[in-house]
Amino acid sequence: MKKSALFLVFGSPILQIVFGTLFLVISILAGLAFESIYEFVDDKGVTHHAPVWTHVAEELVRDLGIAFFVAAAIHYSVESFASEERSKIFSRFKEEANQKLEEISSNTLNSYFKRELPDGWFDFVHQQIDDHSFMRRNGNIDVTLSEVDSGVSKIISENNLPEYIRYSTIMTYRVDNISKFDDEYSVRKFTEFPLSDELREFTKITDLKIDGKSLDPSELNKADANWSDTDNHKMAGHSVPIPSGGSVDVEVKSETLKLKNDAMVWICNGPMLNATFRIQAPKDFVLIFACMHPASTGNLNKVSTNGEPIIHNIEGPLPSFTSAEIRWVSQEIVGNQYVKEAD
Repeated sequence: MKKSALFLVFGSPILQIVFGTLFLVISILAGLAFESIYEFVDDKGVTHHAPVWTHVAEELVRDLGIAFFVAAAIHYSVESFASEERSKIFSRFKEEANQKLEEISSNTLNSYFKRELPDGWFDFVHQQIDDHSFMRRNGNIDVTLSEVDSGVSKIISENNLPEYIRYSTIMTYRVDNISKFDDEYSVRKFTEFPLSDELREFTKITDLKIDGKSLDPSELNKADANWSDTDNHKMAGHSVPIPSGGSVDVEVKSETLKLKNDAMVWICNGPMLNATFRIQAPKDFVLIFACMHPASTGNLNKVSTNGEPIIHNIEGPLPSFTSAEIRWVSQEIVGNQYVKEAD
C-alpha cells in the first residue's frame, strides 16, 4: 500500500514534468552562478604565492559550472525522450480506456435487453446485427403498373400469349457501413421473369445511380449480367466500396412484364430503417397491397380501384426478409367485387 501511495505521489506524470523542469532550471542557474564566480575570481587574479587551496577552489568552481551545464543538457535530452514515451503511454491508455468503456456499455445494454426480451429473441436480434456490415435507411419503393408498348403487344399477338402489363420499380435508399472496417456493398436486384420465354428480354435494370451519378452503359450492362440468372429471376448487382462509417445514396430502376392478373412479392434482403411504399396501377385495375410488419396498423390490406396510388409508411426497423405482397387484377375479370369492398 505504501509503495502504491508513493508511486501515485512521485510517479504522477504531471509531478515528473514539474520536477524535471525545476531540475533543468536549477542546473542552468547553478551553472551560470559558478561560471560567474569563476570569472570574478579570475578577473581579480590569483598570485603564485597564494595558498594552494585557492588555486584548487578556482578550478573547482569552473568545473562545477561546466558540470551543471552538462547535467542540464543531459537532462533535457532524457526528458525529451521520456516525454515522447509518456505521450505514447497516454495514447494507449486513452484508447484502452475508451475500448473498456465501450465494452462495459455494450455488456450493460446486452444484459438489460436479454433480461427483458423473451427467450430466443435477444439472440435473434443480436445475430441480425452481427450478420450485416451495412444498414440501409429511408428506403423508397415506387412501383408503377402501366400498359405495354406496341412492340411488346406485337410479340404477344404473334405468339398468342396472354395479356401482360409493364411492372416498373424505382428503389432508393441510403446505405451506411456500420462495421469497423472498409468494405464493399453489393447493390442487388432480383426481378421476376415473365412466364412466357418470348418476353424474358424485357426484364432488366434500366438505371443504377450511386450518389446521384448513373453508371455508364458498359457498367450498367455488367451490373445487369453480374450474377447468374435462375429460371424465374433476373439477378443483377454492382459493388460499391464504402469506408468504415461512410455512406452512399443508391437508386435502382428496373422493369419486367407481368400478367394482368398477377402478384409480386417484395422481400427486404437486408436490414433497413424506415421505408415508404408507393404503388400505382391504371384506373381500370384493382390494386391490393399488404405488408406483414409489426409497425403496420389498421387493415393489413389496402385497396385502390380508381388509379389512385397506395402509399404505405413503415417507421422503424425492417428486419431481413420483411415482405410485402402487391396484387392487381383487371376489373374486366373481377367486375365490381373489389369496388364494393373498397367503398
